[in-house]
Amino acid sequence: MRRLITLKLKPFSINAMFCRDKRHKTIEAQEWSASILVALALKENKKKLKELRQYFDPKKHVYKVDLTFFYPKHVLHTKEGPISARAHDLSNVEKPLIDLVFLPMFYDRPSPYGAKNLNIDDKYITHLVSKKRIGKCFKIKVSLQIKALNPK
Repeated sequence: MRRLITLKLKPFSINAMFCRDKRHKTIEAQEWSASILVALALKENKKKLKELRQYFDPKKHVYKVDLTFFYPKHVLHTKEGPISARAHDLSNVEKPLIDLVFLPMFYDRPSPYGAKNLNIDDKYITHLVSKKRIGKCFKIKVSLQIKALNPK
C-alpha cells in the first residue's frame, strides 16, 4: 500500500528548530510544525493517513518513505549555478517532518498542536530516500509505502 501526501509548505531545518537552550522550539519552528499538522489534518490527508494506520501491522510491515523537497530555482541554486546554502542539508529537513508525520505524541493533541498522523514510532522506517528538486514554489511530497517486513 502506498499513499502520497503533498504539503504546500517550505522545508524547515532542524538547525533552526530550537532556541539556544536546546529545550524550547523557536517561534518559527512552532509555526512551521503547526502548519504541517494542520495540513495533515486536511480531509484528503486525514483519509490517507487513516488507511495507512489501519493496514499497517508492526509485526508484519515496515515503512518505505520518499521525501521530495521542492524549492524555487532562485533558492535552490545560486546565480552562478551551484546549489545554494539556502536550500538546507537534506538530513536536516528530514527529521522534523518525519516526527510530525509519524510520532504518537502528536496523535491525540488538538489542532494546530496535533493531527491524526500515523501514530507509530519512526523506527519502522527501514528505507528513506530524500531529494531536492526545482519547483514553481516551495512544496514537500511525502510518499509513504507499507512493505512486508520479511519479503519472500
